[in-house]
Amino acid sequence: MAKSKRRRFGSIVTRTSKATGNTYYEARYRPPIDAYAKWPGLPKIISRNFPEGFESEAERFLLDAERSIMLGSWEPPSVAEASRAASRITFAEYATDYVENHHKNNGDPIEASTGKSTSSIFATISSPRWATSPW
Repeated sequence: MAKSKRRRFGSIVTRTSKATGNTYYEARYRPPIDAYAKWPGLPKIISRNFPEGFESEAERFLLDAERSIMLGSWEPPSVAEASRAASRITFAEYATDYVENHHKNNGDPIEASTGKSTSSIFATISSPRWATSPW
């Protein structure tokens, strides 16, 4: 049986999985009405499940959603995650940018030989292991 506590925004419901018998929390809320114009396929309810013992995380999820709605910066969770993933740069991208744009303390560009040796270090030691890691 689902239990719910009255809240100002959204709800947190305690549920039990029929498949495993494990208890979990389902945090859910309705998206802002004006969001349907921007994202036509938006579901009527946004929800996320949290394992037993993580009720405070479910509360944080709802508080963050409420705050972003009030500030006018709300995006559907799938859109927000996609933009976060796109904004992360990899170590290889960072290393390339560092070598190309690094300057000495006095503002002068580094010597070409220094850039080549730094690039060589990144290519042989760091890049094979961390090239695709987010920086």
